[in-house]
Amino acid sequence: MQLLETQCLGKTLRLEGSMAGWQQLFWDDQCVSQIDASADSDTFVHKFPLQNAQGELHVELNGSLEWQPFDLQFYLQSVNHH
Repeated sequence: MQLLETQCLGKTLRLEGSMAGWQQLFWDDQCVSQIDASADSDTFVHKFPLQNAQGELHVELNGSLEWQPFDLQFYLQSVNHH
């Protein structure tokens, strides 16, 4: 089931998941992060590198998900590594 679709660095960022707890994160239809099924947590963190004209960016998608009633909260950030 598609949970989220937004734009990130000019391409589509899409989060898919199931009530069982697995999640897959796609950037421009390429899987960049995956979380295996886990029923014990309603929070998630996807960390992945993306390439752009300035080089490699480290990106995080953090959030919380409840199914009943459905509630998805998230924030997307670029993390600088020096």
